[in-house]
Amino acid sequence: MEVVYIVLPPTLKERSIPFNAEFCQSFMRDQLRSVKTFFPIVNVDQMDIDQKRQVTCGDIIDWMLDVDQIIIIRSGVMMLLSSLERLSMASRNHVHGIAGPVMVNGVPDQISPLPFFYTDVETFQELTEWMLQNRGESIRNVSSLSDEVFCCSSSFIERFPGNLPIVDLSGHEIWRQSTKVVVESSIAHSFSNYYQHPRLDLIKLIPDKVRSVLDIGCAEGTIGRYLKQVKPGIKFVGIEPDPIAGHEAQKAYDQVYIQPIENLSLMEQFDCIICGDILEHLIDPLAVLKACHRLLHDEGVLIGSVPNIGHWSVIRGLVNGQFQYVPAGILCWGHLRFFTEHSLRKMLIEAGYYIDYLGYNQSMISPEGCQFIKRLEMGGCEKAVSLSAEQFLFRSIKMSSKPISNGKPLKQG
Repeated sequence: MEVVYIVLPPTLKERSIPFNAEFCQSFMRDQLRSVKTFFPIVNVDQMDIDQKRQVTCGDIIDWMLDVDQIIIIRSGVMMLLSSLERLSMASRNHVHGIAGPVMVNGVPDQISPLPFFYTDVETFQELTEWMLQNRGESIRNVSSLSDEVFCCSSSFIERFPGNLPIVDLSGHEIWRQSTKVVVESSIAHSFSNYYQHPRLDLIKLIPDKVRSVLDIGCAEGTIGRYLKQVKPGIKFVGIEPDPIAGHEAQKAYDQVYIQPIENLSLMEQFDCIICGDILEHLIDPLAVLKACHRLLHDEGVLIGSVPNIGHWSVIRGLVNGQFQYVPAGILCWGHLRFFTEHSLRKMLIEAGYYIDYLGYNQSMISPEGCQFIKRLEMGGCEKAVSLSAEQFLFRSIKMSSKPISNGKPLKQG
């Protein structure tokens, strides 16, 4: 039985995450290079079709060449070969339906509890192998399934109208009524929701009395959209260099400047400024923090987050001679500056802020990661909590202002 792996070109939103499609396609080709007889690759970008139109079900049927199964995957998705094989096995047993993998950022039905999280390619591989070994051939029926990556029989695709774009499959009645299963031992990573995280971890740091917010790097405006629902009347101004994300944020914010923060000159002041995962993308983050200081009211707060370059997975990679950039994460290709807990504290103080709160975003660590951290501790590392933190959260106040909190004092840590 032959399976065809079909790479679809990136959607407009996927193109807004630079390096995304190229990274994932390169990763997938490396996975499949040695098994082309089982997973031949059809790359739509290399086919003789009009690149201005979307790929349709008819196009897919023309390319199938009498194969029994197909795996369709968007350009912003990456999987290991073992996950693809489990997907194929499940699809063979459900020839009239669709099989999809577990997806951390997928539709709710595809989210599954994970024993630990991943921060880079190596930890993603460790998680994939753990799932393969511990979840066997377990599958579960679901009512909804993402069409970012799925496996089905060739006869299933033939049931759809030939002119239907592949990216619209999940909205069609045939898709909605079909049997859908999630393969618990198969996992896929998608970068397509990079701009859509609500960042509740930052929202809870915003004091109740805040009435005006400047959101630097506001992406699609998820923070403002959420707060305007729970606190009507709050003013939100955003700054976002990406035009696609910025235009989406304009639907929720009072005003959005679509340009880099370094090019913007504002006169008004705000109760709160948010820098959620933005400082690491700047050429001179210290200068921007000093500019934010001038834009804050006397009792204003600066809230933000930065990735931790001192995370155990980065240190392990360096020990092994690796420093691999990825589309999103601690080693995101767009990061120009890197921070440890010590360097973050030093920069905030130098910019004129009192650190009211410093917290750690942590997730479950792989068994290999736990062993590595123990070895570092045995070697004299005294800050294990920083080693396991993927991200630092902070709330800072002008040095001359009195500390304020959201109802009660916040402890560090």
